[in-house]
Amino acid sequence: MSLLDAAPGLLGMYGDFFGLSIVAPILPQWVRSKERSAQWVGYIMSGQYGGVVVGSFAFGALADRFGNGVALATCMAIDATLFAASAFVPSPEWLLVVRTFAGLGAPQGLAIAWVAGVSSPHNLPKRMGLVAAVIHVGILSGTICAGFVSWRAACLASAVPPLISLLVLASTKSPPVKRAQSRAAALAVGVRTLGFSSVVVTMLANGAEITVHFVLLAVVLTENYGLSRQQFALSLIPAAFVQIFNHFYLLPIVIRLATSFRLLTRLTQLMALIYVLVILANEVVPSSPWPLLVLQNLAYWLMSFTQGVGNFASAKHADDVAPEAKAALIGLGRAAFSLGNALAPSLLIAVYLAYNVRAALAIILLLYTLAAGVSLCAANHQEALLVVADPRPSELDTDDFRLEYYYPPGGRRQQNENQRHNERRHNDRDAQPLVTSSSQPRRLPLALTSPPQPASTPVGAAATTLAS
Repeated sequence: MSLLDAAPGLLGMYGDFFGLSIVAPILPQWVRSKERSAQWVGYIMSGQYGGVVVGSFAFGALADRFGNGVALATCMAIDATLFAASAFVPSPEWLLVVRTFAGLGAPQGLAIAWVAGVSSPHNLPKRMGLVAAVIHVGILSGTICAGFVSWRAACLASAVPPLISLLVLASTKSPPVKRAQSRAAALAVGVRTLGFSSVVVTMLANGAEITVHFVLLAVVLTENYGLSRQQFALSLIPAAFVQIFNHFYLLPIVIRLATSFRLLTRLTQLMALIYVLVILANEVVPSSPWPLLVLQNLAYWLMSFTQGVGNFASAKHADDVAPEAKAALIGLGRAAFSLGNALAPSLLIAVYLAYNVRAALAIILLLYTLAAGVSLCAANHQEALLVVADPRPSELDTDDFRLEYYYPPGGRRQQNENQRHNERRHNDRDAQPLVTSSSQPRRLPLALTSPPQPASTPVGAAATTLAS
């Protein structure tokens, strides 16, 4: 399918993140103009992403029942209306209410499910790279625009991308709804897997960390180190160019090099290491903003890269274990991201005000350490289920025999993929080693599919030997 088929999902994701992030650099100044403390920045951002958590559950279930197009159009209408309404609120209390309901319309899980639904297995890695790129282009463009326009202009501008997405959606055919009576059962199977746990914990860490860049550092760099909001916005430009290049070109290549959960393990380990280095650098030179500016770019790029792999892992895993409830399962993963967005702003600002910025950053370090551990368990489990054939040569003619493979536990889609894998391997005479959870390879059974051969023939002699 063409890239135009994926346009509604990509534009919906861009419009949502553009509108959600455009308030970040200007919000501290707007809150001060209303004679409120910096803690209100955390309250408003937490309320906004708390709405995203609820919306991810509700609209994921709506999409699985009535179709992704209906749910995505509803989300875009909510976004356009309430993003524009944010321009006219009189107080932080009213802004908290409006942004919370705006968060309900976040189409994050729906957009990923849309793109996955119109993508073939061959181009899915590239499309997930585009999703990650669009997310962070939306975040960065919204943040940079807010550094140079007024509050009212920023809020009105944020309503434009959702309206464009609605127009494109009206002229695009929605992916078909998968009717299944076991939707709830499939969802229950999906949420009990190690892969789902890895996606949830990684998304939670990603969601919490993104508030470091657009909430915590917006306060720290402007209040403690004297940066203007224009300088803060410009500090994100290097990260924008680097991460866009990597999502378009590097991510689709890297996704094919290892299993998705093995990649998540390595990336979350690197994220934890970066936070250790930044905390130590800020401890040594607390008067310099440079450690935090390095964090703005290096950690942000790697975080967005991690999120791209996480989106791919979430879509692939949901399609494998619960295709009947794919949108709901992806929505639950995105709900974890939004939960991090919701809890982190208030928590990080409170810890920063009570202690220092290093204590706040240590919370993100803890989350990435936990994500690395869970992803490692999921990777080991996933690789233990890889099944290939025995490499030892045989005098048997494989055209006359069928290799029977072990089907690992999982959903119906996983079993279908294993069956297709078996059929491909049947036509491949260069067999590969069997990978199992044990240290010793085992020989797979062979079942005759051709008529029995006389014992005097080589094939018949080999068959007699096997039977004995």
